Amino acid sequence: MHAVDLHVHTTASDGTLRPCEIAKLAREKKLFGIAVTDHDSVDGVPEAISAGLEYSVRVIAGVELSATDEARDIHILGYGMDLSCEPFRMKLSSLRCERDERIKKMVELAQRRGMPILFDDVLRESSGGAVGRPHLARAMVKRQIVSSVHEAFTLHLRRGATCFVERPQLTVKEAVRWIHDAGGVAVLAHPALIGDDAAIEAYLRFDMDGIEVDHPDNDVKQRAAYREMARRLNLFTTAGSDFHGAASGHRGDLGSQVMNYEDLPAVLRI
Repeated sequence: MHAVDLHVHTTASDGTLRPCEIAKLAREKKLFGIAVTDHDSVDGVPEAISAGLEYSVRVIAGVELSATDEARDIHILGYGMDLSCEPFRMKLSSLRCERDERIKKMVELAQRRGMPILFDDVLRESSGGAVGRPHLARAMVKRQIVSSVHEAFTLHLRRGATCFVERPQLTVKEAVRWIHDAGGVAVLAHPALIGDDAAIEAYLRFDMDGIEVDHPDNDVKQRAAYREMARRLNLFTTAGSDFHGAASGHRGDLGSQVMNYEDLPAVLRI
Protein backbone atom coordinates (compact mmCIF):
# COMPACT_ATOMS: atom_id res chain seq x y z
CA MET A 1 0.00 0.00 0.00
CA HIS A 2 1.15 3.54 -0.78
CA ALA A 3 0.39 4.83 2.72
CA VAL A 4 -0.51 8.50 3.20
CA ASP A 5 -1.24 10.38 6.43
CA LEU A 6 -3.62 13.26 5.65
CA HIS A 7 -3.59 15.22 8.92
CA VAL A 8 -0.21 16.62 9.96
CA HIS A 9 0.76 19.85 11.76
CA THR A 10 4.04 21.77 11.69
CA THR A 11 5.55 24.84 13.33
CA ALA A 12 3.49 26.91 10.87
CA SER A 13 0.74 26.43 13.48
CA ASP A 14 0.89 24.38 16.70
CA GLY A 15 3.14 21.50 15.65
CA THR A 16 6.60 21.11 17.17
CA LEU A 17 8.51 20.08 14.01
CA ARG A 18 9.37 22.23 11.01
CA PRO A 19 7.82 21.25 7.66
CA CYS A 20 11.16 19.92 6.38
CA GLU A 21 11.53 17.80 9.53
CA ILE A 22 8.06 16.35 9.00
CA ALA A 23 8.99 15.30 5.46
CA LYS A 24 12.19 13.67 6.72
CA LEU A 25 10.28 11.83 9.47
CA ALA A 26 7.71 10.65 6.93
CA ARG A 27 10.53 9.15 4.87
CA GLU A 28 11.95 7.43 7.97
CA LYS A 29 8.51 5.94 8.63
CA LYS A 30 8.32 4.77 5.01
CA LEU A 31 5.22 6.82 4.24
CA PHE A 32 4.42 7.42 0.60
CA GLY A 33 2.91 10.82 1.35
CA ILE A 34 1.51 13.30 3.84
CA ALA A 35 -0.82 16.30 3.84
CA VAL A 36 0.36 19.35 5.78
CA THR A 37 -2.79 20.72 7.43
CA ASP A 38 -1.82 23.56 9.73
CA HIS A 39 -4.46 25.56 11.57
CA ASP A 40 -5.63 28.50 9.44
CA SER A 41 -2.29 28.56 7.60
CA VAL A 42 -0.65 27.19 4.46
CA ASP A 43 2.70 28.84 5.20
CA GLY A 44 4.42 25.51 5.89
CA VAL A 45 3.32 23.81 2.68
CA PRO A 46 5.99 25.13 0.25
CA GLU A 47 8.85 24.09 2.56
CA ALA A 48 7.25 20.67 3.06
CA ILE A 49 6.83 20.18 -0.70
CA SER A 50 10.46 21.12 -1.32
CA ALA A 51 11.66 18.72 1.40
CA GLY A 52 9.28 16.08 0.10
CA LEU A 53 11.05 16.17 -3.27
CA GLU A 54 14.36 15.63 -1.47
CA TYR A 55 13.06 12.71 0.59
CA SER A 56 10.75 11.20 -2.07
CA VAL A 57 7.60 11.91 -0.05
CA ARG A 58 4.44 13.19 -1.76
CA VAL A 59 3.20 16.33 0.01
CA ILE A 60 -0.41 17.45 -0.48
CA ALA A 61 -1.29 21.08 0.23
CA GLY A 62 -3.72 21.24 3.12
CA VAL A 63 -5.17 23.42 5.85
CA GLU A 64 -7.37 22.97 8.93
CA LEU A 65 -9.91 25.75 9.32
CA SER A 66 -11.48 26.37 12.72
CA ALA A 67 -15.20 27.12 12.50
CA THR A 68 -17.80 27.63 15.21
CA ASP A 69 -21.43 26.60 15.38
CA GLU A 70 -23.56 27.20 18.49
CA ALA A 71 -20.53 27.04 20.83
CA ARG A 72 -19.25 23.92 19.04
CA ASP A 73 -15.75 23.91 17.57
CA ILE A 74 -15.96 22.41 14.08
CA HIS A 75 -12.75 21.79 12.18
CA ILE A 76 -12.70 21.48 8.40
CA LEU A 77 -9.73 20.07 6.52
CA GLY A 78 -9.05 21.52 3.09
CA TYR A 79 -6.92 19.74 0.48
CA GLY A 80 -5.59 20.65 -2.92
CA MET A 81 -6.15 24.41 -2.76
CA ASP A 82 -4.36 26.72 -5.18
CA LEU A 83 -1.74 28.30 -2.92
CA SER A 84 -1.45 31.26 -5.25
CA CYS A 85 -5.14 32.13 -4.77
CA GLU A 86 -4.84 35.62 -3.32
CA PRO A 87 -8.37 35.89 -1.86
CA PHE A 88 -7.81 32.63 0.04
CA ARG A 89 -4.44 33.77 1.38
CA MET A 90 -5.95 37.10 2.46
CA LYS A 91 -8.71 35.30 4.35
CA LEU A 92 -6.14 33.14 6.13
CA SER A 93 -4.13 36.24 6.99
CA SER A 94 -7.26 37.78 8.50
CA LEU A 95 -7.83 34.64 10.58
CA ARG A 96 -4.26 34.79 11.82
CA CYS A 97 -4.72 38.40 12.99
CA GLU A 98 -7.91 37.37 14.77
CA ARG A 99 -6.02 34.46 16.39
CA ASP A 100 -3.42 36.92 17.70
CA GLU A 101 -6.10 39.16 19.20
CA ARG A 102 -7.84 36.22 20.83
CA ILE A 103 -4.66 34.97 22.49
CA LYS A 104 -3.77 38.50 23.64
CA LYS A 105 -7.16 38.66 25.39
CA MET A 106 -6.52 35.28 27.03
CA VAL A 107 -3.10 36.45 28.21
CA GLU A 108 -4.73 39.58 29.67
CA LEU A 109 -7.24 37.43 31.57
CA ALA A 110 -4.36 35.32 32.92
CA GLN A 111 -2.49 38.45 34.01
CA ARG A 112 -5.57 39.76 35.84
CA ARG A 113 -5.55 36.52 37.81
CA GLY A 114 -1.96 37.07 38.83
CA MET A 115 -0.29 34.71 36.37
CA PRO A 116 3.20 35.85 35.28
CA ILE A 117 2.69 35.41 31.53
CA LEU A 118 3.34 37.67 28.52
CA PHE A 119 2.18 37.56 24.91
CA ASP A 120 5.86 37.46 23.94
CA ASP A 121 6.09 34.12 25.79
CA VAL A 122 3.40 32.78 23.48
CA LEU A 123 5.12 34.13 20.38
CA ARG A 124 8.33 32.34 21.36
CA GLU A 125 6.44 29.07 21.61
CA SER A 126 4.85 29.61 18.18
CA SER A 127 8.22 30.01 16.39
CA GLY A 128 6.64 32.50 14.02
CA GLY A 129 3.67 30.31 13.14
CA ALA A 130 -0.04 30.99 13.67
CA VAL A 131 -0.58 31.30 17.42
CA GLY A 132 -3.10 29.21 19.30
CA ARG A 133 -4.05 27.89 22.72
CA PRO A 134 -1.40 25.12 22.65
CA HIS A 135 1.31 27.79 22.47
CA LEU A 136 -0.21 29.60 25.45
CA ALA A 137 -0.42 26.28 27.29
CA ARG A 138 3.27 25.57 26.63
CA ALA A 139 4.19 29.08 27.78
CA MET A 140 2.26 28.48 31.00
CA VAL A 141 4.26 25.30 31.57
CA LYS A 142 7.54 27.16 30.95
CA ARG A 143 6.47 29.84 33.46
CA GLN A 144 5.60 27.06 35.97
CA ILE A 145 2.01 28.29 36.21
CA VAL A 146 0.88 24.72 35.49
CA SER A 147 2.66 21.38 35.38
CA SER A 148 1.45 20.24 31.95
CA VAL A 149 -0.31 21.32 28.77
CA HIS A 150 -3.27 19.18 29.83
CA GLU A 151 -3.51 21.03 33.15
CA ALA A 152 -3.34 24.38 31.35
CA PHE A 153 -6.33 23.47 29.21
CA THR A 154 -8.29 21.92 32.07
CA LEU A 155 -7.86 24.84 34.47
CA HIS A 156 -7.54 27.84 32.19
CA LEU A 157 -7.93 27.38 28.42
CA ARG A 158 -10.92 25.15 27.66
CA ARG A 159 -14.39 26.61 27.09
CA GLY A 160 -15.75 27.80 30.44
CA ALA A 161 -12.33 27.94 32.13
CA THR A 162 -10.73 31.02 33.70
CA CYS A 163 -8.94 32.43 30.65
CA PHE A 164 -11.07 31.17 27.77
CA VAL A 165 -12.09 33.58 25.02
CA GLU A 166 -14.37 32.53 22.17
CA ARG A 167 -12.72 32.34 18.77
CA PRO A 168 -13.84 34.63 15.92
CA GLN A 169 -17.02 33.44 14.25
CA LEU A 170 -16.25 31.54 11.02
CA THR A 171 -19.24 29.41 10.06
CA VAL A 172 -18.95 25.89 8.70
CA LYS A 173 -20.55 26.96 5.41
CA GLU A 174 -18.08 29.83 5.06
CA ALA A 175 -15.10 27.56 5.70
CA VAL A 176 -16.28 25.05 3.10
CA ARG A 177 -16.87 27.85 0.59
CA TRP A 178 -13.39 29.31 1.18
CA ILE A 179 -11.82 25.93 0.41
CA HIS A 180 -13.93 25.35 -2.69
CA ASP A 181 -13.30 28.86 -4.00
CA ALA A 182 -9.56 28.14 -3.79
CA GLY A 183 -10.01 24.96 -5.85
CA GLY A 184 -9.81 22.51 -2.94
CA VAL A 185 -11.96 19.82 -1.37
CA ALA A 186 -13.45 20.06 2.15
CA VAL A 187 -13.39 17.25 4.72
CA LEU A 188 -14.99 17.21 8.19
CA ALA A 189 -12.18 16.60 10.69
CA HIS A 190 -12.25 14.24 13.72
CA PRO A 191 -16.08 13.97 13.86
CA ALA A 192 -16.07 12.07 17.16
CA LEU A 193 -15.07 15.29 18.93
CA ILE A 194 -18.39 16.82 17.82
CA GLY A 195 -20.21 14.11 19.73
CA ASP A 196 -23.55 14.29 17.91
CA ASP A 197 -24.21 12.10 14.85
CA ALA A 198 -27.20 14.17 13.75
CA ALA A 199 -25.09 17.33 13.81
CA ILE A 200 -22.26 15.56 11.98
CA GLU A 201 -24.59 14.57 9.15
CA ALA A 202 -25.99 18.09 8.99
CA TYR A 203 -22.48 19.53 8.63
CA LEU A 204 -21.63 17.00 5.94
CA ARG A 205 -24.63 18.23 3.96
CA PHE A 206 -23.06 21.73 3.88
CA ASP A 207 -21.46 20.76 0.55
CA MET A 208 -18.65 18.76 2.22
CA ASP A 209 -16.64 16.42 0.01
CA GLY A 210 -15.48 13.94 2.64
CA ILE A 211 -15.18 12.91 6.28
CA GLU A 212 -12.14 11.92 8.35
CA VAL A 213 -13.01 8.37 9.40
CA ASP A 214 -9.67 7.04 10.62
CA HIS A 215 -8.45 9.37 13.37
CA PRO A 216 -7.11 8.66 16.91
CA ASP A 217 -10.26 10.12 18.51
CA ASN A 218 -12.68 7.96 16.48
CA ASP A 219 -13.28 4.53 18.04
CA VAL A 220 -14.06 1.37 16.06
CA LYS A 221 -17.83 1.75 16.35
CA GLN A 222 -17.71 5.40 15.34
CA ARG A 223 -15.50 4.66 12.35
CA ALA A 224 -18.01 2.13 11.08
CA ALA A 225 -20.85 4.63 11.53
CA TYR A 226 -18.95 7.42 9.74
CA ARG A 227 -17.99 5.11 6.88
CA GLU A 228 -21.65 4.19 6.42
CA MET A 229 -22.62 7.87 6.61
CA ALA A 230 -20.09 8.66 3.89
CA ARG A 231 -21.45 5.85 1.71
CA ARG A 232 -25.02 7.16 2.02
CA LEU A 233 -23.99 10.73 1.24
CA ASN A 234 -21.59 9.75 -1.56
CA LEU A 235 -18.57 11.28 0.18
CA PHE A 236 -14.99 10.03 0.28
CA THR A 237 -13.28 9.04 3.54
CA THR A 238 -9.84 10.00 4.82
CA ALA A 239 -7.30 8.91 7.42
CA GLY A 240 -5.02 11.15 9.45
CA SER A 241 -2.98 10.93 12.64
CA ASP A 242 -3.41 14.62 13.63
CA PHE A 243 0.33 14.55 14.34
CA HIS A 244 1.66 17.61 16.19
CA GLY A 245 5.03 16.26 17.33
CA ALA A 246 6.10 13.78 19.98
CA ALA A 247 6.32 16.45 22.71
CA SER A 248 3.05 18.19 21.85
CA GLY A 249 0.66 16.23 24.06
CA HIS A 250 -1.39 14.95 21.11
CA ARG A 251 -1.61 11.18 20.97
CA GLY A 252 -1.52 10.55 17.22
CA ASP A 253 1.93 9.46 16.01
CA LEU A 254 2.90 10.23 12.42
CA GLY A 255 1.71 7.37 10.23
CA SER A 256 -0.51 5.82 12.91
CA GLN A 257 -3.58 6.49 10.74
CA VAL A 258 -3.10 6.03 7.00
CA MET A 259 -4.95 5.29 3.79
CA ASN A 260 -3.91 4.15 0.34
CA TYR A 261 -2.80 6.97 -1.95
CA GLU A 262 -4.63 5.30 -4.83
CA ASP A 263 -7.92 5.62 -2.88
CA LEU A 264 -7.69 9.41 -2.82
CA PRO A 265 -9.92 11.41 -5.17
CA ALA A 266 -8.16 11.99 -8.48
CA VAL A 267 -7.85 15.73 -7.80
CA LEU A 268 -5.53 15.00 -4.85
CA ARG A 269 -3.28 12.44 -6.55
CA ILE A 270 -0.53 14.89 -7.51
